[in-house]
Amino acid sequence: MRKIIIVLFIAVQCVFGTANAQNSPKEKGLAVLTDSSMKAQLRFLSSDIMEGRHNFDKGGRIASEYISSLFEMAGLEPAGDLLPDGTRSFYQKIPLLIIDKYSDSYMKINTITNSSTTSNTYKYDSEVFSNHHTGKTVIGELVFVGYGMVDEEIGYNDFKNTPSLEGKIVIILDGYPTHQSEHFSKKSNIRNAKNAGRQQIIENGATAIIRLMSMNDYNDIAEDNSYNKSYYGSENPVIKRLRLIEPSVQSNYISDVKISPRATGDILANSDIVESYINAKSNENTPLSIDGKTIELSSIIETRLGITYNVLAVLKGQDSSKSFVVGAHYDHFGIEGNYIWNGADDNASGVIGVTAAAQAFVASGTTPKHDIIFAAWTAEEVGIIGSDFFVRNFNQTHEYSKLIGNMNYDMLSRSYSDDKDHVEFDYEYSKEYPEYKKYGEKNIKKYKLNLKPRYLAMGEGDYTGGTDYIPFFFNKISFIAFYAGHHPDYHKPTDEFKLVELPKFYNLVRLGFLNTYDIVENFELK
Repeated sequence: MRKIIIVLFIAVQCVFGTANAQNSPKEKGLAVLTDSSMKAQLRFLSSDIMEGRHNFDKGGRIASEYISSLFEMAGLEPAGDLLPDGTRSFYQKIPLLIIDKYSDSYMKINTITNSSTTSNTYKYDSEVFSNHHTGKTVIGELVFVGYGMVDEEIGYNDFKNTPSLEGKIVIILDGYPTHQSEHFSKKSNIRNAKNAGRQQIIENGATAIIRLMSMNDYNDIAEDNSYNKSYYGSENPVIKRLRLIEPSVQSNYISDVKISPRATGDILANSDIVESYINAKSNENTPLSIDGKTIELSSIIETRLGITYNVLAVLKGQDSSKSFVVGAHYDHFGIEGNYIWNGADDNASGVIGVTAAAQAFVASGTTPKHDIIFAAWTAEEVGIIGSDFFVRNFNQTHEYSKLIGNMNYDMLSRSYSDDKDHVEFDYEYSKEYPEYKKYGEKNIKKYKLNLKPRYLAMGEGDYTGGTDYIPFFFNKISFIAFYAGHHPDYHKPTDEFKLVELPKFYNLVRLGFLNTYDIVENFELK
């Protein structure tokens, strides 16, 4: 009889032990992340009714309303702009100047000989590609400044003994000095050196910057402007990306363009200035005039004020002096011609990662140690504007709190072409926090998630490119970022719901929640 009682006691303990494990806050949150709920949200957010979720069009506004409704339904509080009554909205308003018209802009290269002047004209978005429009026409002599870089760490300076650049148009090479390739293997070093050089150019009075494109760079832009032509036969859907300027910084802009190899040949005809410069392999270089050439650069634009919105919600923690941000961009390219850029993978999938994590955290019943802000960013596709605006203005809009970390989702539902099992994904994280990797390893194993991460630890000086963790990274805020893989439908109207890889998508959304839960609850962020 005693043996039977002991056996029964052990059985009851096992049952209750299992139940307690399954009913832990973390497991309660995980339980609401059902395949059907995630699939339904992704299908709707990437449907035609959203019209491609363009920043300033009806579809983008519908998407923002849908996302805010999911946050509200989950039980989150608004974390956007302050309203007159002292409460907050779910929306953070971002005013931008939209450049509508630039098709009449041009670049004219004038070649001056002893007795005459000949001119060739190059059109924008054909052989001239603008980084910054000013709405002005400038005419000037040309000065070659090499790579246009300044890097004090290695003593590199393309502006040694700089002559006056007042009223001049500056010519810059693509790339970086190969004799310093080890230092510039870090993209952030290139970026910083180019930015420092650009500041030198502006301070010395130049009126425009012309960047000489490599053939590969030019071919990439040409491909970007002829989306999937073979698929659509004779039709050629082209998405026109808006040029956007924050009104507060417009006055600081000078014309800044890239030009085609053909236009480059026109500027440098019969000149060995580039070859001599590259072969010199010097750390200190003096800008050189390009004789016999002038350029007329006409940047004809019309602007209008546009308003776009980040969507922000918060789960209040025990201590609101710190905030961890879970985010993904919700914007895409909208409608062009007869085609809708639905952006199912890019980035409806990431947005559902955010809304699902919000639902799971609330369902867990946990009051986190710190505030968790759930964010759907706007205007990522046109320059990572939404997340950058949020980070730059955080101290003004949330003066009581400090940003301590970011979980970023961008494209969770497709795979690299060499990933035959559809399980691999990029897992980038702050090098200073190896725990971020450990949480991923533990959760993948414990919850039997069919995923194979490509881990990449990033520290100060590293830089990989364009998504919404970058503003956090550059401000020394820790991050984790998921990216499932590049695919042929990237930035094409064929990025549709019917092509998403749902099992991989479900697993990445679940892993994102599990990791964020562990970070917020078990780890003290600085």
